[in-house]
Amino acid sequence: MQFVSHSINYNNWLPTLTARYHIMNQWSVYGQFAEGSVIPPSNVFDVPGGNVLTAPKPTLAKTYQAGSVLKLNRFTLDMDFYYVHFQNGYDSYIDPTTLEPVFVATGPSNTKGFETEGNLALGHGVSLYGNLTAGSAKYQTGPNYPNGGKWVPNTPSNTEGLSLLWQHRNWDVGLTYKRIGQYYNDNGSLNYNVNGISIPYPVNEAVAIQPWTLVNFFANYTIKGASHFRGTKIQFAINNLANAHSLVGITPGVAATMTTAYVQSQSDQLNLMPGRSFSITFTGGYAPRR
Repeated sequence: MQFVSHSINYNNWLPTLTARYHIMNQWSVYGQFAEGSVIPPSNVFDVPGGNVLTAPKPTLAKTYQAGSVLKLNRFTLDMDFYYVHFQNGYDSYIDPTTLEPVFVATGPSNTKGFETEGNLALGHGVSLYGNLTAGSAKYQTGPNYPNGGKWVPNTPSNTEGLSLLWQHRNWDVGLTYKRIGQYYNDNGSLNYNVNGISIPYPVNEAVAIQPWTLVNFFANYTIKGASHFRGTKIQFAINNLANAHSLVGITPGVAATMTTAYVQSQSDQLNLMPGRSFSITFTGGYAPRR
């Protein structure tokens, strides 16, 4: 049997820095800086024959964040603003001749926005938790970036969450609601001329996915105290309580262009939210007497 063995190594220094200041005992502000790294999808270099001449570079990210945290007896709140600069990421399209996926560098992108979350203790073990995010994730503009100003695929413009929770002795019960705002899917490819060189690019913002919501329920019972079986947990969950079948993604069957908008086709591949499901999970625990 013939085979080819090849590998690629990535190494990066990833510094991080955090500063925090207490304005009051229950109130503080902070600032953070960090660098991150994401290696390219293995499909980019793990190809038949392993004959990739130039190893693709990892995507480096620089993150800046500033926020504030407030903690009172029955109420907690934290909020922050963030800005993340990503170097070249990777996107893919299907080659119409070979029908194989082709990966291309998308150019740098910038993600920025605001997020907040809070928890209110209502009493008798009942609490109300909520979170919210709002922002944008768009490719950087420039003469060599044909997708400049376009949204990064699958990045919602906003999200909202709300949970009603109850804790009492061995019980944890919750009802959660999540809303995902509008985002985009890419489509097909076209040749874009950059400095006299024809470069293929996916068509960005080809398909707009409308907001959708998801409601879940869970009830957990945990053995605590001095029992030999403390830590044992029985979990019951209902996912997608409303049995919604929202459209969460589309893979277009007909290629779009920069000037031609997406048109529905019978060859489109639709991704729908899975229907209502039930699950029971048992986790055993054993703790000998000390």
